[in-house]
Amino acid sequence: MAAAFRTRRTCGQNRQRSRRVYWHVCLIVAALVVYASVPAPRSQATDFACRAGEVDCLINAINMANANGQANIITLKAGT
Repeated sequence: MAAAFRTRRTCGQNRQRSRRVYWHVCLIVAALVVYASVPAPRSQATDFACRAGEVDCLINAINMANANGQANIITLKAGT
């Protein structure tokens, strides 16, 4: 009995549905291409400067230099 309530699609409706699916697929592919072509933000090398006796600054500079994956400079100022 359930088959009696099904609607039949005409050839024109199938063609319209196929076009909609085609355009949805094209939009998804275009969005993926745009997403893939956007470069990831690059980390830049940094010059870290710490005064003498600032251990927390030195530890923080070392951790940040290790995190960005670039060649960095850590400058320790002279002092006691």
